[in-house]
Amino acid sequence: MAKPISLKDLPVIDKRTSLSPNEINFARGVILPFDKPLEWSSFDVVRYARNRLPVKKVGHAGTLDPLATGLLILCCGRATKSISQIQNKPKIYCAEITFGIATSSFDSATEITETGPVDHLNRIDIETQLRTRFSGEIVQVPPVYSAI
Repeated sequence: MAKPISLKDLPVIDKRTSLSPNEINFARGVILPFDKPLEWSSFDVVRYARNRLPVKKVGHAGTLDPLATGLLILCCGRATKSISQIQNKPKIYCAEITFGIATSSFDSATEITETGPVDHLNRIDIETQLRTRFSGEIVQVPPVYSAI
């Protein structure tokens, strides 16, 4: 039975890495931070990597909706056994909010269904709501359109 892999033992290959792809043992296990483009699914990124890397075992540690951009962590080779460890780490999310409109999907994927006034909103009230209602551990019910 193979020795369990520690996250500390896995190389993270990013723009600071001076190794060439030929010097990296992808099958042994590598973590690749990937900036997921808009309109790509998380699996599109996995497929992209599988078609370009010398290893077929590639998975991602967390799903981003196609309309989300940002860090998607790819695990290659034996590093795929570490996906659950990575998914259990704390995360920070950034979002852009447009006030005064509503859509059935709660994002820009569907048409605007309602509009409303925003002149009563002020920065202090918004920041207070964000701090009190959207900080810390949150139990969330994802919308039906969500990639859970």
